[in-house]
Amino acid sequence: MRLARLHIVSLISALTILGSCTKDQQSPSKGASANASPVITTDIYLEAQAFQIPANTFNNPAAVTMWGWSSCTPGFATCNTPTVPGPGLTTTEGAVLRVHVRNALTGPYLEPVSVVIPGQLATMTPVWIDPSTGQVTGTGSRPAGDYTSRVRSFNAEAAPGSPTETVYTWSGIRAGTYLYESGTHPSVQMQMGLYGALRVLPATAGRAYDDASTAYDSEATLLYSEIDPVFHAAIAAGTFGPNPNAPNNPPAGWLTSTISYRPQFFLVNGRPFSLGTAPIAGGSAGHRTLLRFLNAGLQSKVPTLQGPYMSVIAEDGNFISVTASNGALTPAPRDQYSVFLPAGKTMDAILTPASAGNIAIFDRRLNLSNAGTSPGGLLTYLSVSP
Repeated sequence: MRLARLHIVSLISALTILGSCTKDQQSPSKGASANASPVITTDIYLEAQAFQIPANTFNNPAAVTMWGWSSCTPGFATCNTPTVPGPGLTTTEGAVLRVHVRNALTGPYLEPVSVVIPGQLATMTPVWIDPSTGQVTGTGSRPAGDYTSRVRSFNAEAAPGSPTETVYTWSGIRAGTYLYESGTHPSVQMQMGLYGALRVLPATAGRAYDDASTAYDSEATLLYSEIDPVFHAAIAAGTFGPNPNAPNNPPAGWLTSTISYRPQFFLVNGRPFSLGTAPIAGGSAGHRTLLRFLNAGLQSKVPTLQGPYMSVIAEDGNFISVTASNGALTPAPRDQYSVFLPAGKTMDAILTPASAGNIAIFDRRLNLSNAGTSPGGLLTYLSVSP
């Protein structure tokens, strides 16, 4: 799945970034009707930072170094504590989005970062490097006559340690549920924690998409990921990267890629399950709850409801429908008790619980331990009120 994820991401030609901070109304463009609805402009500020999960937080014997996104005030005057996943972002369909990014990563192993959102349209400027030296060989299209360079970033980069912010701008954002993530060296930076959930709301409040069948009363986000402590320790120690002894064998304990990736901790919204984990609010009995499923991990997940069925209404921000002969769209939801989430996948589903209580959601692939200690991993409960 690691290679599959990189392959899928490299094929995405329509990516964007989005979030929520301040909203400004823009005057209609020249030639537009004076009565046209104003365009919403959303500015967000994200800073990549390194931090640690303390030892024994979830049966981890040693602290785990993470990279996370921090939400900041305009101009990066102040920034909040970084989190994994990053802050949840919200904007409105059709908005113009400006994302301001700064790279404040620290440690012996550093990389530039960028931000992309698979499923949103954007014109990007890839950064090409010489794989043997890491030197940048070009930006945009592959340099003419160059058949060896590789893409390090899918879009413009924010350099580590630089106070300069990199600004990304997009328009015409589509409704739905999306991952926002680093578009640089994703096999490393996604594992380290540079990801988060983004929801784009349609014009009509109380809906997931521009269709009456997607109306809901409450919602819950379930974002899946994982941690390989050996990989994180290599990043923290600076023992990851190209083989310093090439062409001879690398030093003992040196990692050159995620080929030996072996996660030990499996997270739901940034935490694995343990005894005493609080359930997630799941709405009330007889009412419709929108479940937003996202997989930011490098391995596939299969969230499964213990008992009820849910109605799957969208994949990767695409509303599921069929087109009639007259061109009309008819909703075509799928009743399922589980969803398949390959790396980078998002799914939207509506659950209507029949009664109050807790509904278990577990990974059908049985990643249900914390470094071998059970119960743990990808288990959570939805708390349904009367």
